[in-house]
Amino acid sequence: MDLWEKVVKSKTIPAEGPEKLRHNAARLTGSSVVQEYDVMLEAGLEYSYLTYGLALVLLRVDYDEPGTLYTTAPLTAILDIVFVPHELPLAIS
Repeated sequence: MDLWEKVVKSKTIPAEGPEKLRHNAARLTGSSVVQEYDVMLEAGLEYSYLTYGLALVLLRVDYDEPGTLYTTAPLTAILDIVFVPHELPLAIS
């Protein structure tokens, strides 16, 4: 998935409903990936990961081609895990 074209430069933003939630999830997930990618480049790390409890996403930067971030799953698959409406238990305390 081209994060820049599909998420950052999106020409439309859904106003409501599941598509709005999916759009927000894509932006938040993209922000997390970009932040960790920046940390990896700044620290010279080849491997890192993102987790939020339901999934572990492994990240890799090949320093022969540092403009590409490799993941264990494409962003669309990660979003399918992140955005599962009404299927997760809600704990309120």
